[in-house]
Amino acid sequence: MKPRAQHESMRKTQGQTPGDRLRSLRQQRGLTLRDVHEFSLELARRFGQTAFVIPPSRLHEFEKKNRPASAVGLPSGFRSPE
Repeated sequence: MKPRAQHESMRKTQGQTPGDRLRSLRQQRGLTLRDVHEFSLELARRFGQTAFVIPPSRLHEFEKKNRPASAVGLPSGFRSPE
């Protein structure tokens, strides 16, 4: 069986910590820590879920200190409001 070719985005992430990957994705989108915080506030208001709020300091911990992120709050902060 022939090995599957890796998608380009997967090749770029090899050797990166989850925090490195998170920071890279944020920067690729041209977002600051405060931008992500603002998006999370809007989502929290829209859905009535305070758990969606991601303070910039917490995001910094995810990125720099490689602290685990919540399964619910983190992904919501990276979707721009529609």
